[in-house]
Amino acid sequence: MTALPYVMVILVVLVMFSILIYGTAPSNVAKITAVVVMVLSFIGLGIGGYLQTIDMDQAVKQKNERLVYNEKKQEELITEKLKLSITDILIEPVSKTEYYKVTTNTGIYKLAYAYDPNNRVIGFKEFKQITSTIN
Repeated sequence: MTALPYVMVILVVLVMFSILIYGTAPSNVAKITAVVVMVLSFIGLGIGGYLQTIDMDQAVKQKNERLVYNEKKQEELITEKLKLSITDILIEPVSKTEYYKVTTNTGIYKLAYAYDPNNRVIGFKEFKQITSTIN
């Protein structure tokens, strides 16, 4: 749907041009043609607006699905790595960075996730233990 904004601009220009022709044309044929073009342009604008709404809804749905997938995958990776249940792990994002602070009963960890080209979590980019409570 990358061409849709351009088509919408062309349709708006056609509507304006039709209004101009309708107001200045002396012949009835030109006026009828201008009205037909104007009506078809309005129909096209309505369809284009509907398609833009569908496109935006689909993009939001994909983003929400990706966020749910990433959260589930992050929890899965951490529980596998630390061999603890997710209820025993506190995950906090470090502001303005790609890192997370993970606190467990065994220590504090710093980690970053690796992402594929579609921004889906595929593994750990970095996983480092900062402190340990085990002696």
